[in-house]
Amino acid sequence: MRIALDTNILAYAEGIDDPARKKISVSLVSNLDAANTFIPVQVLGELFRVLRKAKYSAAQARTIVFRWQNTFPLIETSASVLRAGLDLAVDHSLSIWDAIVFSAAGGSRMPPSAF
Repeated sequence: MRIALDTNILAYAEGIDDPARKKISVSLVSNLDAANTFIPVQVLGELFRVLRKAKYSAAQARTIVFRWQNTFPLIETSASVLRAGLDLAVDHSLSIWDAIVFSAAGGSRMPPSAF
């Protein structure tokens, strides 16, 4: 099974929000199979924005994004990923960003308990 990491997981792993979420996120990420775990490119852009809102300097945020980029393979947000994400968003009442992440991971159909 392919897993695509969401911005929240990466932000929590960086200590955004609270220590309990950081601990859970770091544990989760460290136990993932690197061969089947991916980061959508858009998630790294979103992470940069979240870090800047949390008062990280632009240089610090960039360094963190580069570190994540080197941790797991990236998934491009292509036209076909966008189309599939739009279908998922409409058909399952998902936020467009969650739907695109799911689509980028290779999800074309929603399993019954995905969200």
